[in-house]
Amino acid sequence: MVDKDHRELISIIQRELEIKADYSYLKSTTRFFKKQDLKEIKSLSHGNRATVVRKIAADYYKKIKNLEKPKILNLCEYLLSTNYSEERTIAFDWAFRLREKLNKEEFWRFERWLMQYVHHWGSCDDFCTHAFGYLLFRYPELIDKTVSWRKSDNRWFRRASAVILIYSVRRKKLLKEVFETCDELITDEDDLVRKGYGWLLKEAANKFQNEVFNYVMKNRKRMPRVSLRYAIEKYPEEMNKSILNCKKCRLSETRKYPVVGEGDPDSRFMIVAQAPGEKEDEKGKMFVGPSGDVLFDLLNKVGLKKEEVYMTNLIKCMLPGNRKPKQDEIDACSVYLENELDKVTSSVVITLGHYASRYLLIKNEIKLPNKSDFHEVYGKLFLGKGKKILPLEHPAVMLHNEETKEMLQSHYQKIKILKNECKWFPVCPMKRFNEIGKLDDSWIELYCKGDWESCIRYQMEENGDPHPDWMLPDGTLDERLRARR
Repeated sequence: MVDKDHRELISIIQRELEIKADYSYLKSTTRFFKKQDLKEIKSLSHGNRATVVRKIAADYYKKIKNLEKPKILNLCEYLLSTNYSEERTIAFDWAFRLREKLNKEEFWRFERWLMQYVHHWGSCDDFCTHAFGYLLFRYPELIDKTVSWRKSDNRWFRRASAVILIYSVRRKKLLKEVFETCDELITDEDDLVRKGYGWLLKEAANKFQNEVFNYVMKNRKRMPRVSLRYAIEKYPEEMNKSILNCKKCRLSETRKYPVVGEGDPDSRFMIVAQAPGEKEDEKGKMFVGPSGDVLFDLLNKVGLKKEEVYMTNLIKCMLPGNRKPKQDEIDACSVYLENELDKVTSSVVITLGHYASRYLLIKNEIKLPNKSDFHEVYGKLFLGKGKKILPLEHPAVMLHNEETKEMLQSHYQKIKILKNECKWFPVCPMKRFNEIGKLDDSWIELYCKGDWESCIRYQMEENGDPHPDWMLPDGTLDERLRARR
């Protein structure tokens, strides 16, 4: 119930909306809707622009913000019952401003609002990407209650089942639920529902670019064009073309799905493997086969979770019979890896196996050992052009030879070392020499903030052995530093 004083407040708001109405704008609002959709719109309008309505909502919320939550929500419902679009916008605005006080029980009230007061995409999106979307972000267990919406006869419930996840996915949450929702809506015949889940995929791509890329690649043949256009809108032009039809080399004729990178693009670690295996080709995802089980076990042992790394391949398509990649295939596919290297912020690139390691070392102009001695690069840190490179054996090695387990575990331990800088660095003379410009940054990056375990200074410090300030991390003495202490 709304008492007399608060009904008067609503009347004041309505009078202000009427005074500030723009009738020319009112006539023009129909351009946002198709003719067949206009027939469904049951609400009225004063003719106020959105900026005017938002300001009125903010100004009058100050007068009610100290009321108890139930009273504010009752005011919102009273506004909704007027059947005016501006009052509905104010109601949804106030509900969102109240978000910190919302609890799970509000779901039923909000679902009823969705059923009674939402009659077009504008109000659906406003409500579901703000107040209702926040409620599911705060209480993700409520998502189960929206599953039935995906099959509802009400088009706004079906659209809402997608757009209500936008608030969460913008905050890097609920990607699994995003794909589950899109799976059920993907063949929906309603254009506004298709645009709704296409928009959701576009928003998800801002945070999970390559996971969405994989999803779109996998489903592009059954995804309506309107949904596909929305989903790939923010991808680079060359990636858009690749999503639709990548045929840069012969591998496109034998693969099932290309597999591009996935994971956290802001992670410190980027893993580059050789190419997808059979399981990856079937599912269009990274490391879902036996090698993935070995890899994630090795990473867990060094305190690194799958979600904390970005993973990709040098070659995006499966190699028939797991053969070696040909140079023209590497040349054709490396453009995708170069794009990822530019956009992913990782400071350490972990290369798995011969071809991925060889490609990155050559790209960074690092001298390679003889072919017979190439195994010597594994477990050794190199300083590339802006990124550190750590070549490691591919986890598949363990599948073929169990005796290599101890060696791989030893080499993968290097990742644990790279997670933190040397504990002695704050008081190390190398830090002081670097700060005054007497020591090149490469020493700091390779040892102090890199493989500090192999630093001779670190080893001597740990053993309590005396060593001069002018001794470099590799154990050599730099007399120039001695003279300039």
